[in-house]
Amino acid sequence: MEKSKHSPRILDAIALLLIGVSWLLLGKYMFMEDLHPNGDNYFYLHLMQNMWEGNGYGTSTSGEFKPSNWFPPGYPTLLLIERWLFGNNIVWFKWINMGFFLGTIIVVWQWVKEALKSRAVAFVVACLLLMNAGLWHFGSQIMSEMSFMFFTVFALWSFTKIQQLEAFWKSPWFYSMVIALGISYLIRGIGVAAFAAIVTHVVFQKQWKLALAILIGFALLISPWSIRNNSLGLEGRYVETIFKKDNWNPGEGKLASWEDWSKKITTNAYDTMFKGTLSVLVPGEYPLDRENWVWAYGGLMLLLVLFGLFVLGPLGRVMLLFWAFTGVILLLWHSGNQSRYVWPLAPILYIGAITGAWTISSWLLKKINVVPVTGFAFVFLFAGFGMWPKMDTIRQKALKPYNKGFISYLSLADKVKDMQMDDPMVVCRKPMIFSYHSNVRTVSFPFTADSIRMLEHLVSNDPDFIVLDNMGYNSAHKYLTPLLNSNRDIYGVVASMDPNVYLLSWKPDIAERRLEEWRQGLQKDSAD
Repeated sequence: MEKSKHSPRILDAIALLLIGVSWLLLGKYMFMEDLHPNGDNYFYLHLMQNMWEGNGYGTSTSGEFKPSNWFPPGYPTLLLIERWLFGNNIVWFKWINMGFFLGTIIVVWQWVKEALKSRAVAFVVACLLLMNAGLWHFGSQIMSEMSFMFFTVFALWSFTKIQQLEAFWKSPWFYSMVIALGISYLIRGIGVAAFAAIVTHVVFQKQWKLALAILIGFALLISPWSIRNNSLGLEGRYVETIFKKDNWNPGEGKLASWEDWSKKITTNAYDTMFKGTLSVLVPGEYPLDRENWVWAYGGLMLLLVLFGLFVLGPLGRVMLLFWAFTGVILLLWHSGNQSRYVWPLAPILYIGAITGAWTISSWLLKKINVVPVTGFAFVFLFAGFGMWPKMDTIRQKALKPYNKGFISYLSLADKVKDMQMDDPMVVCRKPMIFSYHSNVRTVSFPFTADSIRMLEHLVSNDPDFIVLDNMGYNSAHKYLTPLLNSNRDIYGVVASMDPNVYLLSWKPDIAERRLEEWRQGLQKDSAD
């Protein structure tokens, strides 16, 4: 009798030990010593640094502090707390980020164990999350995905822990849920989907007091951020982005017809909902010539996920609502992100997919009079081993994260830094990165093919240098190069590096005269 009491605890301890040790070993295997070339890493560090120095939440790469709302303040604030506790240490920032990943896995393991009464299924889901290369890719960066994933999953799980909805105020899980919902939203605005899912579920159950309490608590937590933006006249970029045809090519204008909306929604459905689900659950490459394959098999995987969440009962339907609200937001969001925004949904996708597959398999086995053994769920672990090739790819990128163009870009930053000029200004793509490595003022350029607007921007910022990069973004050569090629007298070449990376000196007198000539030409044409 005593043995039966302690056996579940021993199994849980063994499971947690295996999860923890595997996380530590994989974390070391996938760890990236350098800052990832994704500019968001630098952006978050820059925002944190300004708060640390008491300047407020904003950017100062141009030499002038500008309040920002490009990202919500949640993740930079977490970095600020981490710096206060452990110092300004990039290695610590990354391990804490991976710690949020581990925290998510443990919450999911406990959640599935409670919901399905199966330690085997819970352990399998946890292991599959651990073997997911995409999650390690984001976990090893200074990015918001892991902390957002943790607080979102924790909020949803906390809601399921409230035993008596009628007396919700007596449960500590209610307060942890509301706080986690607020933090989730303040890390990434798409966290509003978790709030909407819980409130909708509560309304369906006609728990009006609980719905009102969640609404009030959530509003109180996020209102300081909204009030601050309104007082500074900062407009949220989310609504503006939704109505753009292409966020990376603003010149294409706004969505103006049903055809525009249909094209955008179809593209996002393919990239994020179908291809994104396959990328998270089924490793592999999905080129354009397999588009029909992606629609078909991505659809089947989505159905499996939705079925799995549905059979979990009321608790699973909260996750189902969360997935639905997130899907609506992603369908309306700007294109070109592929599966990036789907990775934080990996816990929900795995819970749904494994629950669905386990339910269907158990049903089929019973149909042929075969009783599934306790450890039958472990067969699904084979799906995780298909991730190893992708894990190796992520590891190689961690060891050598910079392409040749990025290395040349950093070399130019070092070159400008070594010049020891008096407060130089540089126009470049990814100004956060260049400023971080050069310690000089930087500013970006407008994404426009309008030569007059581009020249006005350059003249108004009075740069000392312009950088034409080749890091893989292509924006500099797309927008800056046409102007420079047709006006070779407004700059000089200071340095050039492979592949097609240039440091150009700016000639302000010639540029100002050229701009004045163009303006006079426009006035003359307008008069004629």
